[in-house]
Amino acid sequence: MPASVIERPTYKHDKVPPETRPLLQRIHWVHVILLSSTPLLALYGAMTTALQTKTLALMVIVYLISGLGITAGYHRLWSHVSYEASYPLQVFLALAGSAAVQGSIFWWSRDHRVHHRYTDTSRDPYNALEGFWHSHMGWML
Repeated sequence: MPASVIERPTYKHDKVPPETRPLLQRIHWVHVILLSSTPLLALYGAMTTALQTKTLALMVIVYLISGLGITAGYHRLWSHVSYEASYPLQVFLALAGSAAVQGSIFWWSRDHRVHHRYTDTSRDPYNALEGFWHSHMGWML
């Protein structure tokens, strides 16, 4: 085979496209339960508990730290390998990213690299051509 021809790898899912399986078999039930119960529990808590300033402040701090863990850790450090980090910083970013409940570093980075490799194709996990809902939330379900 000439060096200029790159053979595309084959994948197990190439043989049975997910779109051909019935809807109930395509749903990731663990994700559905987790992503549905979390906001429902938060809504219940918001309706039954008085908000305190210190709770609000802690919520904002955890939100910012977990966002930093995803952005600087999962995304820039482990997905794109944009920089090198000391071991203590890696531990901090791993813990901070885990607070965002977006899966493991390995899983997140793998899907993000696939996303960049196959952007806006049927192989893109967050394919924007499937619509706004799919690219932001539906792909997890």
